[in-house]
Amino acid sequence: MRKYPYYKVIFGFLLCPIISTVLILFFALFYLDGFYNKDDPFLYFLAIISVVSLGSVFFYGVPAILVGVISSLLKLHKGFNEVLFLFFLGGCVAYAWGPLIEFLFPKNRVEPFPGLLWHSSVPFLLGASSSFLISLWVLPKKD
Repeated sequence: MRKYPYYKVIFGFLLCPIISTVLILFFALFYLDGFYNKDDPFLYFLAIISVVSLGSVFFYGVPAILVGVISSLLKLHKGFNEVLFLFFLGGCVAYAWGPLIEFLFPKNRVEPFPGLLWHSSVPFLLGASSSFLISLWVLPKKD
């Protein structure tokens, strides 16, 4: 019997905010006119992705680690029920993180927490999709 890869699972889920950032920026690249100047080298766009990804780890790192800790404490493996559970868990944690930060640290500012900039379903969808992808990668197979 193999030992459960706790650290791989916990720190693997730390990549969820980076995956979400890449999804947002590629959506902006292909669907928003004027977001990216086609005359600039693609290297500038990759630099934007890397800088914004580091910021997303700063903002959403705690909920990503929380999902990783929960999945490692439950010793989840690859399976339909486990991946579906992590899909909804990642979405719900990402959805609740923005309002929780706004409640805990009220600043009376005009701009909201970065998770609240778009429609309220966007943090859920990004958290759910990135948790789904990471769970397929880091969860061990059932024996």
